[in-house]
Amino acid sequence: MSIRGLSVLIIFVMSILILSCGTSGNDTDNTPDIDNIETYFFSGNDGTHGRELWKSDGSTDGTKLVKDINPSGDSFPSKFIKVNDAVFFIADDGSHGRELWKSDGTTQGTFMVKDINPGLAPLATTITYSSVSIENTLIFTGTNGTEGYELWKSDGTAQGTVMIKDINMSGHSSPSELTEVNEVVFFSADDGINGYELWISDGSSSGTMMLKDINLSGDGFPHNLASNENLPKKLTSNTYPPKKLSTFKKLLYFQADDGSNGRELWVSDGTASGTFMVKDINQNGESIPNDLTAVNGLLYFQADDGIHGRELWKSYGTADSTVMVKDINSVNNSWPYELTNGSGMLYFNADDGVNGQELWKSDGSAQSTVMVRDINSNGGSLPKSFIDLNGRLFFLATDGSQPSGALWASDGTQNGTIVIKDFNSRGYHFLCILGNVNDKLFFHITAEGSCGTVYELWQSDGTASGTEMISDLQ
Repeated sequence: MSIRGLSVLIIFVMSILILSCGTSGNDTDNTPDIDNIETYFFSGNDGTHGRELWKSDGSTDGTKLVKDINPSGDSFPSKFIKVNDAVFFIADDGSHGRELWKSDGTTQGTFMVKDINPGLAPLATTITYSSVSIENTLIFTGTNGTEGYELWKSDGTAQGTVMIKDINMSGHSSPSELTEVNEVVFFSADDGINGYELWISDGSSSGTMMLKDINLSGDGFPHNLASNENLPKKLTSNTYPPKKLSTFKKLLYFQADDGSNGRELWVSDGTASGTFMVKDINQNGESIPNDLTAVNGLLYFQADDGIHGRELWKSYGTADSTVMVKDINSVNNSWPYELTNGSGMLYFNADDGVNGQELWKSDGSAQSTVMVRDINSNGGSLPKSFIDLNGRLFFLATDGSQPSGALWASDGTQNGTIVIKDFNSRGYHFLCILGNVNDKLFFHITAEGSCGTVYELWQSDGTASGTEMISDLQ
């Protein structure tokens, strides 16, 4: 089987979490902590049908076209999310533009749910990236061409696909960072009056409301929202509108600006009175907490207190418990990122000012926050795309002899941090980790500088001999 020009827009069939690497190649490090699954859906191109909906169980024979949605061109399926036993996604059939579709993995069971914006130009977008499911219902951001981008829901039928509320009646409320906590959705939106603030919805119009006007004189910009229940990969960005919210212990944690303290760490229990700033970490500016990640009930994040630079911090949700874990780089910023829960241990990438960007780990104490291994003794190994699988951390890194990087694994010890396979000899320049399929790591390699096109699909059991190509897609 040959699949040419395979676009990396992957959905792993699982209860909540979806990986989407992006057709444009811009979302290159979008790998989350995920559960073991058996099948995934993706946008593929076999050179005959164009970019269409495909599925795979990880075998050559089990990798096949689900449906040629646009017989006259590319349907560009994207934004996959699973609800119950079906997959929702956006696609263009060549007649209705980019609309909401649904599939159960069969040709007959793949269909457009509703033409939300009738007469839309073929390549225009009616649905944004923000989506989540509550009570077996898809909640997403869309537009019917009249009300602007607002909050919508769908039960998988045309009749059950409706706008929940026209939040901004004079324009777009642009709901973003949709995050489910306790069967309600938190999100950032602009009602045209209060600016971008924190909102909440139970899926009904009356149950959709601004939770709190954090910044009375402007935008609160709630940012970095995420949930410990669906554990999406952290997307840190300083662009607005905000990108993501974060929670654990049934509480929402996020970054926000109240107009006085700058962007600091906030928490919410879903009530106005229970939504407040945890701590003014940087009293002379703003700490801009990012990469919020929960491990064993403890929230980790990177922040700048105005004294030590951007370092690793932790919090139990109170001012007193919100402290810097360790000043990893005493001269400059250590820039901890790729914060990942690896079987109860926090793993991340940091620069101590001596060894460059290397693999680090922490249990929350300063003395146990250490570099795991100096993989590249002549500079940083640039570890990235972390994923926890069977008690080991898999990631991409270079020891200096691998300009394009290699697949590595670590058990958290120096001797147990080893290279699995070097792909430089194959002439490719980029590896993209996909996730856990049947207790094996799935990844692909490409000649491009992003996850944009698959050249070879691989799997690994964590050993060199057990790392093998599933299919040559060219």
